[in-house]
Amino acid sequence: MNLILSVIVLSLFLSITTINAQFSITAKFDVTTARYNYGFYTGTLYYDWNMLAMKLVFPQNDEYAELYLFNTARGYTSSVTSSQYGGQYLYKTSINCSCETTTLSFAMPFFAKSQQPFSTYWTPAGSETIKGIVADKFTWAKTTANALITDVWFTSSGNLLGFKMKDSRMFTLDQSTYQTTGFKASVFTAPSGCKCGKPMDVVLSLDRTGSINYEEWLMEKSFTKNISGSFDYGDLKTNLGIINWNKKHWVTLQLTAGTSSTAVATSVEAMGCCAASGCCCCGTDIGGGLFSAGEMLLTSRRPTATKAVILLTDGCQNHRYEETQDPPVIPCSCGTEDACATNAECIDDITRHYRLLKKKVPSAKVIIVGVGDQLCTSQLLLAAGGIQDNVYSTNSWSLLNGLVTSLAATACTVDDDLCTGCCGFCSCGVCITPKQCAAPDKCSEAKPDPAAGGCCTVVPKTCTPKDLCHTTVCDPNQGCVDTPKACRPSQTCTTYECDVADGICKAKPINSPICNPPPTPVTQNNTAPPPPPAVNCRTDGDCDYGDKCIVARCRANECYYNESTKCPTDTQCVSYKCIPPKTGCVVVKNITGTCNDNNLCTIDYCDPQKGCIHDPITCSSPADKCLYTVCLPHLGCVNRTNTCANFTGNCTVGNCYNQSCHADNVCVLPPPPTGTSDDVPPSVVLGSSLGAAALVAIIVCVIIALCGVGGGAAFAISQAGAGGGAASTQVNPLYKASGHSGQNPLYRA
Repeated sequence: MNLILSVIVLSLFLSITTINAQFSITAKFDVTTARYNYGFYTGTLYYDWNMLAMKLVFPQNDEYAELYLFNTARGYTSSVTSSQYGGQYLYKTSINCSCETTTLSFAMPFFAKSQQPFSTYWTPAGSETIKGIVADKFTWAKTTANALITDVWFTSSGNLLGFKMKDSRMFTLDQSTYQTTGFKASVFTAPSGCKCGKPMDVVLSLDRTGSINYEEWLMEKSFTKNISGSFDYGDLKTNLGIINWNKKHWVTLQLTAGTSSTAVATSVEAMGCCAASGCCCCGTDIGGGLFSAGEMLLTSRRPTATKAVILLTDGCQNHRYEETQDPPVIPCSCGTEDACATNAECIDDITRHYRLLKKKVPSAKVIIVGVGDQLCTSQLLLAAGGIQDNVYSTNSWSLLNGLVTSLAATACTVDDDLCTGCCGFCSCGVCITPKQCAAPDKCSEAKPDPAAGGCCTVVPKTCTPKDLCHTTVCDPNQGCVDTPKACRPSQTCTTYECDVADGICKAKPINSPICNPPPTPVTQNNTAPPPPPAVNCRTDGDCDYGDKCIVARCRANECYYNESTKCPTDTQCVSYKCIPPKTGCVVVKNITGTCNDNNLCTIDYCDPQKGCIHDPITCSSPADKCLYTVCLPHLGCVNRTNTCANFTGNCTVGNCYNQSCHADNVCVLPPPPTGTSDDVPPSVVLGSSLGAAALVAIIVCVIIALCGVGGGAAFAISQAGAGGGAASTQVNPLYKASGHSGQNPLYRA
């Protein structure tokens, strides 16, 4: 980045003439991203377009904060590419991290939806619902600037509802705290004394040629003090090495020794000038400065540490560096600075040594600093590998220290994951995990887990039924839902309810007039008055004298009482009777409610034609073919396991599993032979100990038995074979005594 005063003035002019909006926002937010697992953070947004700044504060998480400071062009100026993001920084702070600084190569987001030129920054992308609010979505449209924020959402009133950052973090603003009033500029004050404490190996490669006079050397030394003071040192932090070069190359501080602030400060303080006037001598070999820096990086004992070179020079290369020759520094075939600026030998030497450094240390970042009024900018860019953002220059030695902050921030801007596996913010190598977790649904519970480094973990929610008469399932939208245990349907006079004491459905009678008719009322005076005169009636009512068992009729002005009251027809379940005079029809027998046989294997009811009926229930067959269902009077339908009796034998037992019966072997085989002469396999004993005569005897015995020969004869025949040398059962290794004794009834002496 050529931070030349004219560039800064031009950037300021462009920003004022093209963007003239004043807009600020402050609101509380919550933020999520996949990296946080199920965790989220809450904080406050401060944003002010006019103050060129945005800040995200997380007070509940070690007071972590991110401060984004933009240049006057807010990162949008594209006419001078080298200064588009120059002077922009991101500061990260927390309780345990006073400051981390990196460069900010992004444009400032424009949040004023009602103001122009909003449409030049954002493209409409439909509408979406965020936390119940329908919002208009927009995506980044500026192709000439890097997007810090890729998507934004606005409410119908134009308020910013949410935004998604380049690192995929999604911020949602609390509209009840949303304000567009200004706030004090002190909110955006950059922290002082920021140091880069990342695990880095940094080499300062310093031009000590004769073109640098004594006063300029003093400013070079001051710059070296300031840039080396921008790092925090330690075995797990930054290590620093310093080399010097002209026609000769020498070391001020070895990289392996620059592991503490004291060691670095002492070495820098001891740096001296070559002479009181005309500080050093000889020619400029930028390629040689790259070579020596690369060689020092190779001495690092930390292979995972980020590598960086900061090379300072005051002019064009006029010498090339041949590391295999002595002396290695050889003049280029050019006589003046202007001629050396385009000299092929010098240019090729710079390119060769940059490539050689990157071959030896592929991850190394090379930052080039040019100072003075005789710079070769094309050579500086070659030395930085063609990366313009890694080139800094000033035409005045007095302005050199003004580049320190940018240089340190550029060196410290690395993509290394300093908190491997961190599920939150990484602050100075320390992972700040979320303190709040959000479960993905109502069937899960999320909370910080110390065993997972404080990250949020999710476990299934445990649902417990409220009693034995309920089952519980978990619905992702409702959580735990209790469902009553289903009992058999109620009958006319019997209901079935689950008993919470044991969870069994039990029968209960229904208390109703039909099932439990009230007794016939007894009154003090149940005598009907005398009937009215039999003549001069006009309606049936004129004949009614209060006897409910007589139907009074008026016919031709005369009363007739020859018709009895008809009660409901009797059935096998209910019978009726009319009780005169005032009671009328009453139930005199009702067995509807008494049909319960307390057997859960029947459906009980009263049939008007047949009386009490106890129909057996039908149990549903289980899906598992190893089970069958029976009905027990006190339990109802229950599952039993098939016995597999047909699969049981002398050495097998039938068991049902995997939907079918199996014969499982339960006999234990005899032990294997040990190798001695006494341990002969049973098959060998049987085959060798039975003589031929014994085998014949056995066969004859079987034939005699089949032919009906008496037991004594069979025994005699078997004895006849004894002379054949058959072994007795006592010496048979498979023999086992029965434990019984007595005389063989078939034996004859």
